[in-house]
Amino acid sequence: SCGDYHLLNISHCIDAGDNSVVGLSRLDRDGNSRISSGTVDIGCYESAFAKDTVSPVTSIAWNPAANFAGWNNSDVLVTLSAMDPAPGTGIAAIYYTIDGGAQQSYTGPFSVSGEAVHTIQIWSVDGWGNVESSHNTLIRIDMTPPTITGMTDRQPNASGWYNADVTVTFTAEDLFSGLDTVTPPVLLSTEGADQSVSGTATDLAGNRINTMVSGINIDKTAPTTTLNSTITGSNTAQITLTPSDA
Repeated sequence: SCGDYHLLNISHCIDAGDNSVVGLSRLDRDGNSRISSGTVDIGCYESAFAKDTVSPVTSIAWNPAANFAGWNNSDVLVTLSAMDPAPGTGIAAIYYTIDGGAQQSYTGPFSVSGEAVHTIQIWSVDGWGNVESSHNTLIRIDMTPPTITGMTDRQPNASGWYNADVTVTFTAEDLFSGLDTVTPPVLLSTEGADQSVSGTATDLAGNRINTMVSGINIDKTAPTTTLNSTITGSNTAQITLTPSDA
């Protein structure tokens, strides 16, 4: 009868023969060698597909994606994918581990959570049994904002006032992903009571924190005194001094 009698790449007849029984012709009906990779196939044709000796390639992505500095500030959802280069027999399985844990078969997106630098190990196996060398990807998660403090360049007087410009400086620290930005020093030069300055710090994961330095009183203008005199007699006068501080 007519038909395609090539062996499929998943056939148990692949590499299952006995080389000692191969006849005078060591070629199959297509003219290809009957003995491939050291063992003859059972059949008059080799596989309809070329022998696959190329390992698959596995890729990883996660959502939300890491920021410019390679950090996330929330839990992430990880997706794996694999491709099998030519002559390609397809992907049989994808595997992964999280932080050195047990091997798991990939069946769909999975979560990676908690503050840490997580290690995701991934690899795949194709239809011919070629096993990809495992490789690691780091997922960095930091959900804690930095710390920040602000202070004036000096203490006010006993009455809580400054008589010159005041500079407020902010200091920040982040012990995990590291500090990215902090508000630079702010100069207050306007006179007035109960003034305030706000400052912000962000870390490399994008966590943000704000603080405020308030209650700053500035008066740079000296008081004035007004003198008034009234003649009360031939040789006497009443003098009145009136202070003013606007």
